[in-house]
Amino acid sequence: MDRIEKCPVCETQVSRGWPALVAPFIADFVLHVPVQRCRLLECDRCRLRFFAERFTSDELASLYTGYRGDKYFRSRHRHEPWYTEEYNRWIGNDIDRTRGRREALKAFLHESGASGPLREILDYGGDGGQLIPQEMAERAYVFDISGVSPVAGVHGIANEESLQPGGYDLTLISHVLEHAPEPIELLEKTRRLAREGGLLYVEVPMERPWMGFVGRGFMMAAYLDLFRRSPILLRCVDFYSSGFRVKAGFVPPFGFSKLHEHINFFSAESLKLAVERSGYEVLRVALTSTLGPTEATDSIACLARAKKSD
Repeated sequence: MDRIEKCPVCETQVSRGWPALVAPFIADFVLHVPVQRCRLLECDRCRLRFFAERFTSDELASLYTGYRGDKYFRSRHRHEPWYTEEYNRWIGNDIDRTRGRREALKAFLHESGASGPLREILDYGGDGGQLIPQEMAERAYVFDISGVSPVAGVHGIANEESLQPGGYDLTLISHVLEHAPEPIELLEKTRRLAREGGLLYVEVPMERPWMGFVGRGFMMAAYLDLFRRSPILLRCVDFYSSGFRVKAGFVPPFGFSKLHEHINFFSAESLKLAVERSGYEVLRVALTSTLGPTEATDSIACLARAKKSD
């Protein structure tokens, strides 16, 4: 893994943060090393939380090729028994969940005055393109490194070299930026793909648990070292920490943060700044839901327009 000391959004030097651990699944499946300590940092300027450790391009390919397939599931379930086969199918392929996400996206675009019609939509990092509202455009495309076959009506793009500069009226980046080692670089790529005045829709999860119980210094680092070499103890504390983080919105006493697939944790401010720094004019930022337009919010969405090239 690479390591950074500056915020990947605003480039502020960051030292404030918490000791954390690389998730056992990531250490095994991607890095092929024992569980290591890492650092979760928080930028005082834009409020982005991020791990100092960043995936390399080879590590990203290792993680996301065949994403959520059999090999992925077996390895993850071995380290995280609570990650079930049913959940693995639901999160990626559940028809009702996909429909809810697509309807929430359409509602956001409609409320923002961007409901089409459009010529071409690109879903960048969109799995099989199942979130694309195909009725809004003449043609729909998806680019994803996982190699998943596109759904009916969507044209798959095999590699970045096949993407068309200046070719898309609307680009979707839904739940992708949280995975990206260089989020600004990724957004700048999509800016080059946008037609003059083309639109960008970005969505990221709201994942900023309260960290008041988590120590920041030597004692916390020493505590992590005590149990990271014991797989059984580590698994128990991991389950305890993850349950409180996901269900209650905070990391509990004696819990810890872990570097998993998500390495960036955006606030509304940091998402807006990232999009603005990439050559876009932000039109709207608001909360949304992956369950449907009338469900409880769990994500942050941003709509932006590509600025004119100099």
